[in-house]
Amino acid sequence: MRFSRGKRMIAAGVVLLLLTGILLIHSLYLFNPLTFHRDNVTLYSWWHYPKSMVMEIADVDRGWKTVVVTDPEEIRHMYTDLKAAPETERLQQAGHHFVITTRHAGTSGNVGWIDQFNGYTEGDIQINNGKQVEIGSTLQALLKRLMTEQE
Repeated sequence: MRFSRGKRMIAAGVVLLLLTGILLIHSLYLFNPLTFHRDNVTLYSWWHYPKSMVMEIADVDRGWKTVVVTDPEEIRHMYTDLKAAPETERLQQAGHHFVITTRHAGTSGNVGWIDQFNGYTEGDIQINNGKQVEIGSTLQALLKRLMTEQE
């Protein structure tokens, strides 16, 4: 069975449109709609997490000294580690107290917030909905590296 030239052109157009959509989503957002799921770390839809967002890590124990992360891969890494971390019953408070705020680029104060988490470099992290998770070794290393860059 042969397809007519018109049907092949339509099929090629649909494939091209799908590929363009996938590339556009990949270039603009941290997550894609097919693999993303909302949970206690990411409360919003996938499109609330653009690659242009920033992550601020404030060291509360050092007078709220803050480092701003703009690399989307480091931000995605932080979210991925938090999503994979096991929940804990009580918040363990050991090490430096920090606050992680993700926000839309170009915003400040309470405007443009996406998520906010607080925790301790040698303890646990409070996530959304009153839950807390263990800090993993890779997230702990990322936080320590970024927090020492601010000194």
